[in-house]
Amino acid sequence: MLLHNPLLHQFPTFEIILRPKGRRWRWRVCSTNGTIVMQGSRSTRNAARYDAHSALFLLLLSTTSSGWPRR
Repeated sequence: MLLHNPLLHQFPTFEIILRPKGRRWRWRVCSTNGTIVMQGSRSTRNAARYDAHSALFLLLLSTTSSGWPRR
């Protein structure tokens, strides 16, 4: 059972979006409210997926080193 925990709302949540655009694949890392944090494009879906996951990893790595939650 998941209880309401106010600490859960202090941490950012991100999602990866992959979409084809012409012959390329666009990727975005967005926050849950829809703000684009990082974006790019690659010629193949697998390459775009790899770049998006790498960007998300670097984003999460940078947020943990800056000391979440911020005060």
